[in-house]
Amino acid sequence: KSYFKTQKLLQNPKATSKPKRYSKTQTLLPMSTAAPKKLPLKCRRALKAFEKEKLPGLLEEINKAAGTEIKMTADYPLLCTQDSSYALENFWTLEPVFYKPCIDALKSAASDDLGKAAIKASLTEIHFTYDEKTAPSSNFPNGLKFADSVLTVNFAPLSNAHAVAGRTQAILKCLEENCNVAVESKEIFPLEQARPLAKFTKELLPGFLKEIKETSKCDLKITIDEKAIALKGSKYEYDNLWFFEKRYFTPIINALKEICADEDGTEALQELLKEIVLTFDASTAPSSNYANGLKLKDGVLTINFSMSNMGYLKYRGDAIQKILEDNL
Repeated sequence: KSYFKTQKLLQNPKATSKPKRYSKTQTLLPMSTAAPKKLPLKCRRALKAFEKEKLPGLLEEINKAAGTEIKMTADYPLLCTQDSSYALENFWTLEPVFYKPCIDALKSAASDDLGKAAIKASLTEIHFTYDEKTAPSSNFPNGLKFADSVLTVNFAPLSNAHAVAGRTQAILKCLEENCNVAVESKEIFPLEQARPLAKFTKELLPGFLKEIKETSKCDLKITIDEKAIALKGSKYEYDNLWFFEKRYFTPIINALKEICADEDGTEALQELLKEIVLTFDASTAPSSNYANGLKLKDGVLTINFSMSNMGYLKYRGDAIQKILEDNL
C-alpha cells in the first residue's frame, strides 16, 4: 500500500492531502501564513537549537524591556532562505539582527513611566520578516513599518549582522514616532514629543512662571498651545529643550523687565495685560520680523514665533516690549 501510494503521489503530486507547513514555533513564535514553505533539515535543526537555548531568554528580555507583554511572530521560512553554514550554527543571526536591536530599543523607549505607558498603549506585536527586494542591509529605517499597533521588522538576516547599534537606533526612532502617550495636560503626543514636553513642564516651566510673576508683580495667566508648539524637531532640540526657552520665555521675561523697571510701568502693565498665549502657525509665524507674530486684544497677548533664528533673543524681546508699551 505504501508503495502504490508513493507511486500515485509521484505521478500526481497534487493528489496529496493538505500540504504540511513547518510550525515548530507555533507556541512561542507562530509562523506567518504568508510563507507556507518547509524548511530544510539543517535549518530545522538550527531553529530547534535556537528555540531551546536562546529563544525563551530573548522573549523574557523583550517583555522585561517593554514593561509589558509583547506578542512576537516571525516568518521563519523567509528568514532561513539565505543558505550559510556559519549562520545556521545555533541560528545566531536572529539575535543580533532582530532580537538584540528590539530589546535595546525597547529598553530606551520604556526607560521611564512615560515611555512604559506609550509602549503599553501603542505596541502589541513585533513581527520579524525578510523581503529580499526591500530589506535594507544598512539603511535600517527603510526596513521598519508601524501600523495597527504592530511593528514589522524587515531586515536582511545575513547582512551586517554586527550593526546592532544602527538597527537599534532605527527601531527606537520608529517607536518614539509611533507610540503615543498623554502628557500632564491630557493631550496625546508621540513619545518623542511627549518626553521633552513633560520634562519642560516639570523642570523648566515652574521657574519661568515664577520669574514672570516676580517681574510683572501680578498673576499673569500663561496658556501654552502644546499641539501647536510641540512640532517635530531634531534630537538636539528635544534633548536640550532650548527651543522652549529661547523661542518664548526669555524674550517675554526680558520685555517685562524693561517695562516693569519702575512703578509706573508695572501698574500700567497690570491694567493692560491679563494673559499670554504661546502658539505657532507655520503659515504666519515670522522668522525675523517678529512684530508680525504678535497680537494684543482684550488683555491677551498672543505670541506666534517660529523656530527659525533662535539666537535673535533681543529682537523677539524688543518686539514684545514695543507692542505692550504702545498700548500702555
